[in-house]
Amino acid sequence: MINKKTLFLILTLISFSMTFVYSQNEGLTKREIKKLQKLEIIYDVSQSGDQAYIQNLKSILYFERKRKLNSTIGNVFRTYSYPTILIGGIYLGVKKEDSEGRDIINVFSGITFGSGILSYGISIPFKSWSKQNQKEIYKLVQLHVQK
Repeated sequence: MINKKTLFLILTLISFSMTFVYSQNEGLTKREIKKLQKLEIIYDVSQSGDQAYIQNLKSILYFERKRKLNSTIGNVFRTYSYPTILIGGIYLGVKKEDSEGRDIINVFSGITFGSGILSYGISIPFKSWSKQNQKEIYKLVQLHVQK
C-alpha cells in the first residue's frame, strides 16, 4: 500500500516532468528574450513558431548560462588562491629561527601555500571550460545570423 508521502513524491515528480516538457515545447519567455538582447542577438517574432529557430536560441542561452557558471566558479577558486599563495609564501620565506613554535608555523604556512596552489589548479579547468562555452556560443550565433 502506498503511503501519503510516496504518493506526494510521485505526483510532484510527474508535475515537474510535465512542466519541463511543456516549457521545452513553447517559445521563449520574456526573461530569455532580455538575455538574448544583452547578448545582442535579435529575436525575430515572425519565426517564433519555428522549432529549430527556438532550439538554436535556447542552446545559445544554455551555453551562456554554463559559461557564466564556470567562469564564476573559476574566479572564486582563483581569487582564493592568490592571497593564500602569497601568505603561505611569505611565512615559508621568513628567516628561520630556532624556536619551538617555528615548526608549527612551517606546517601551517606549507598547508596554506599548498591549498593556494591547489585552488589555482582547480580554477584552470573551469576557466578553460568557460572559454570552450564561449566558442560554442560564437558558433551558434554565427549559425543564427546566417539564417
